[in-house]
Amino acid sequence: GDLATTIAAIAQNSQFKYSRLFAIGLFSLLEQADSELAQDQKQLEEVINKITSGLNLPSEKLKKDLELYRSNLEKMAQARVVIEDAIQADRKKREERAKEKEKSATPSSDSTPSAEEESDSSSDSSSDSSSDQAPSS
Repeated sequence: GDLATTIAAIAQNSQFKYSRLFAIGLFSLLEQADSELAQDQKQLEEVINKITSGLNLPSEKLKKDLELYRSNLEKMAQARVVIEDAIQADRKKREERAKEKEKSATPSSDSTPSAEEESDSSSDSSSDSSSDQAPSS
């Protein structure tokens, strides 16, 4: 009832301003009404032609806007897959690091390696600075 009344009002209103958002809403309605319709390009185009002529909407502009919208949906889906893959890879790396820590760490040597690492890094930096000074003398 309300949808039909709204659509009839749009068709009769010569002042109605078409927008891309309206096209997206129209596509969403079509998708909910018949999900297979949204996948079948030829059938979708036929329905859009009927709607645009019935509502006095710019057919080519609506088709172009819907193509852009569908393209953006595809890109978003691809980006989501890439992000999920990156998250899984990061989790796997963290799990591997945790396993390596568990294997190498024992209660007595837990604090010792960090102290050795600190002395190694400080001796490395001091040896670097001394080697830098040697060629310049």
